[in-house]
Amino acid sequence: MRMFAVLLPLALLSLSKASVVKDCGGSKAVVDLSQVDINACHGRVDRCTLVKNRDVTIKLPFTPTEDIQRLKARASGVLSPLNVGVPFNLREKSNACVNSGIPCPLQPNTHYTYTLKLPILSIYPTIDVGVKLELEDSTGAKVVCVEFPATIVNS
Repeated sequence: MRMFAVLLPLALLSLSKASVVKDCGGSKAVVDLSQVDINACHGRVDRCTLVKNRDVTIKLPFTPTEDIQRLKARASGVLSPLNVGVPFNLREKSNACVNSGIPCPLQPNTHYTYTLKLPILSIYPTIDVGVKLELEDSTGAKVVCVEFPATIVNS
């Protein structure tokens, strides 16, 4: 019984990560969705909370299946029901090989973790949104794509 009490919270935490983050395509890497870590989602099973004027840290572990010379990051808010993507302005963070924990070029079958600090600006509306994070190679092909539901709230 005591072991059950210890394992149940760990199982629920693992389930919460897997149920919040979804794969949205990408053909050049393998992603273990249960290992994606988003600080705004800890302990949540339905949607993440993005607080205005704070950064959201996203850690995305993946293993490329082929050589990748360069990576570009794209992040967008997907508005339902029209499924319209509104890009987050990553500016200097769009080069996924700089200040992200990723040393390019990437080797196949090697584990990497991409880290993004995504600022949630005060000008963003208070709204439910799907957040999509994509890593693309130099040809524009999706290497990795994950998405998760979120709510942007006032600080």
